[in-house]
Amino acid sequence: MRYAIGEIVLVVIGILIALQINAWNTDRLNRIKEQEHLSQLTRELKAQLLYYQDLKEQFAVVEKRVSRVVNIWASKKPIIKDSMQYLGDIRASGATGYWHKEPVVWLQLLETGKIDLIRNKEITDGLYTFYDRIEKQAENFNSYVQKLIFIARGHINKIHVDIPINELMDNWEKAATLGLKNQNTYPDTIYEEIWDMRMDMIIDFRTIATSCRIQQMWLKPTIKTGEELLVKLEAAQGITTE
Repeated sequence: MRYAIGEIVLVVIGILIALQINAWNTDRLNRIKEQEHLSQLTRELKAQLLYYQDLKEQFAVVEKRVSRVVNIWASKKPIIKDSMQYLGDIRASGATGYWHKEPVVWLQLLETGKIDLIRNKEITDGLYTFYDRIEKQAENFNSYVQKLIFIARGHINKIHVDIPINELMDNWEKAATLGLKNQNTYPDTIYEEIWDMRMDMIIDFRTIATSCRIQQMWLKPTIKTGEELLVKLEAAQGITTE
């Protein structure tokens, strides 16, 4: 009887040890996967931050160029010092598009549930808020500002009926690459056409310039938040930034 009980105890102990070893091994593998996911998220966030920093700078350029056009159109005595720059600035009003960049790694981890392997909830909650905020802002831009940009593009292509301004600009840029930058590739009437249409376009152009400024204002703290998240991600992997 005692022998039988002893065997049962040994079997139970063996099972418990096996379960403990299995749990330890599972936890070890999960920690390896966790580090892999943290590394992937870090690389993706770095790429996202570079993209949004560049986007912020693009918005600044568009705002500057469109504002120059608005100032000329609003002037009682307009002076165009650089005709090529003037036409290029007008075309810049349609240069921005839907700018949201999907975080593929982040979305895959969410969809598969693998995000739960990351134990630091401050990081996962921070990333969720960060990416959700960016997506909503991009949708807001797409639903309102992008419509104005399409309208601006329509105005631009109406400026010269025979040859749209975009095609004219392309022709000039091609001429510039061939060393023919001073070649006159524009009909003289195009400036008169722009001036006659300015009152139809000025409100949309002002709104585009203002929207570009707002996008910059919004992106600045967003990028800062992302940089703070990046530090936390690196710290979770034992990476220190000097």
